Amino acid sequence: MLGTLNLDQHVYIYGAGFAGLSLAYRLKKLGTPFTLYEKEKVGGKISTKLTEYGPVESAASTLYMNAKAENFIQELGLPYLDAQKKLKRWIYKEDGMISPFSLALLTKLFFKMGKHFPSVTESSSVEDIFLPLLGRKYVEELLSPALQGIYGAQAQELHFLSLFPFAQERKFSSYYSFIKFFKSEIKKEAAQKIKGSISFKGGMQTLINRLHEEVKDHIQPLPDNFILKPNTAICTNASDAAQLLEAFEPEIARLLNNIEYRPMTTMSFFMEEEIPELNKSFGMLIPQKYGGPILGIIHQSEVFPSNYSAHCYSVVCKGIVTEEAIFKELKQKFPHLEISNILEHSLKAWETGLPLYNEKRFKAINQIKHVLEEKPGIVLFGNYTDGISLRSMIEKTSSLK
Repeated sequence: MLGTLNLDQHVYIYGAGFAGLSLAYRLKKLGTPFTLYEKEKVGGKISTKLTEYGPVESAASTLYMNAKAENFIQELGLPYLDAQKKLKRWIYKEDGMISPFSLALLTKLFFKMGKHFPSVTESSSVEDIFLPLLGRKYVEELLSPALQGIYGAQAQELHFLSLFPFAQERKFSSYYSFIKFFKSEIKKEAAQKIKGSISFKGGMQTLINRLHEEVKDHIQPLPDNFILKPNTAICTNASDAAQLLEAFEPEIARLLNNIEYRPMTTMSFFMEEEIPELNKSFGMLIPQKYGGPILGIIHQSEVFPSNYSAHCYSVVCKGIVTEEAIFKELKQKFPHLEISNILEHSLKAWETGLPLYNEKRFKAINQIKHVLEEKPGIVLFGNYTDGISLRSMIEKTSSLK
């Protein structure tokens, strides 16, 4: 969350996606008066299409838990579904799928953990830092696919300090000391009862509907002519925030336009017969060195089986991709897959799918922070400001007092 608000005065929130809804909910809990403006639909990218076979998510399909997220869900009084535990996770290779936790990798890491940790600069990528530890093979076949599953980008594209901000203030003598500190930071978090990922009966729309119910009396249509009022929080993507601010804060708008977004496409499909390779698995990540658009496949009906009456798979792709291109790659990866046996499918594409956590974003965010220090009463908040996950947004709103 960039900037500061006066919580003793009325707050004007623009954008009723998850960021805006979670902020509005927190202000209601604090007793702060607010108005929430939305021009299209409440929930932003998050929505669920209900089919006879189960829910289809347009964007986020799970909420990864920590203590603050747990408290948030408990406050809302929402029944939830635990993700199935001990599911396999696969990474695709041309000669067969592999586990990301292979004996060869673990052995390599064991003997290299004492290796000198590279010097971190403001331009260091994640690849720059972990290439000496993992080597090119494991960066391409393990690290990048894992990051693609979260950020939609490869290790070479992602900015190290954006993902590990604590490394800006500390120096590490070895990879071992880095991992040790990272684990200690995680252990500082309050204990929680709900572990791993959750969803809801009826999908993530259930969460959006519950938040909507809490703040619906404060929601108004976005006016045709935006006026920057004192104590305003803009909870849109960076591009839309830039458009709103262009006439009032051109410097902030210019910096926001430096934040890049990765177009993304998701497609879910249902089948009566299971894809055997994905049996009892969370899904599969696909290294981009193979050249296809698919980043990964989630076996939704294995993760949340009570939500589905048929096997459901969600395919996540970089770029704007047609269903024909997705089916073509699926057929290449699973030659036995009969496309004609698919019961139903649904495709959704986003031009501004995910913010790219690269060096340009890092510099823009730091410059915006500096500008907003002199302009109290303006806040920017979304998955481009502090963290890409729903959990990160819950953490930020929960810290408001």
